[in-house]
Amino acid sequence: MTHDDPITRPDPHALRFRLYERALHPEWLTLFAVRRIRYAGHTISAGILAGGHMFQWHRDSVAFTEVLAAQTDLPTAGLRLDHAVTDGRGAKVVQPDGLRFETTSQVEKLTPAVFRQVHGELAHDGCRSGLVFHFPNHGRIGLGPLGYLTVEPVPAGLVFCAFHTFPELFTIVKTQSLIDFAAAPAPMLQDRSRRSE
Repeated sequence: MTHDDPITRPDPHALRFRLYERALHPEWLTLFAVRRIRYAGHTISAGILAGGHMFQWHRDSVAFTEVLAAQTDLPTAGLRLDHAVTDGRGAKVVQPDGLRFETTSQVEKLTPAVFRQVHGELAHDGCRSGLVFHFPNHGRIGLGPLGYLTVEPVPAGLVFCAFHTFPELFTIVKTQSLIDFAAAPAPMLQDRSRRSE
């Protein structure tokens, strides 16, 4: 795919949130931007898709992969959550060892003025931290869609945040997910070093 090829983005209401208890091979997804982070013995990959994202976390033999996409041909092996993205939708998975994954999602339609302000703030924040991808502007309102992802450590866990803008619809899709190690085995919390690849 070249920069001149049109990128088809899904309707935000067609997006589905999926959580796998395994790594998902990258060939299943078309990623436009990717970043890998190693933090405290954890490996996190974050990637931006046409209308969504992928976060993949693993440590030792434990893995979670979060995918937000309209794609219908994704595998079902290891799939723990699969639901439409709707306002205020939340879900939780708790493993037998106490490792906990929680997520919330929201589709928000804004007024044109508020949308432009929020879109600008996300673009600005993306220049300073996280991972951002600006899609080509082929719309009538003068703003190209963007995807913006962040990964932040919190006490005994990690938080993944994602924002996806749909300028033609003045709509923003937001997700926030937490991996909580508080009740998991002690090795999840060792080694506080951090590096990005």
